[in-house]
Amino acid sequence: MERQITGTAILLAARDRWEQGYEFAVDRKLDVDQHNLFKQLIEKTTRGLSETYLKKGEFPSGESYTYVKQHHLKGVLTYDSVNPEAPLVIIDGKPYKWNEVGHLLQAFEGFQMKD
Repeated sequence: MERQITGTAILLAARDRWEQGYEFAVDRKLDVDQHNLFKQLIEKTTRGLSETYLKKGEFPSGESYTYVKQHHLKGVLTYDSVNPEAPLVIIDGKPYKWNEVGHLLQAFEGFQMKD
């Protein structure tokens, strides 16, 4: 867990130990009860880890594939030091290249997106 204090707020963050992965954070004004803020971070992390958005399958030929479960995808955009022209997208704690996410979404051609 990491704690950052700015001029008006405190931020608690929980991150994977690896370079790319899960990250959860909560922030409030400086006068907040930090024990309650920590509880909120634990609850947010528990919720975030309990739901996954991608699932792996296998074709009859034995070739594997990944697909979006239940037509819902959530991820975090982050900088890709290997290809600064496009972001990495962290989904289910794993980094995916921008074109890999595009490939995952091809099945939804014609659908609308929202943030």
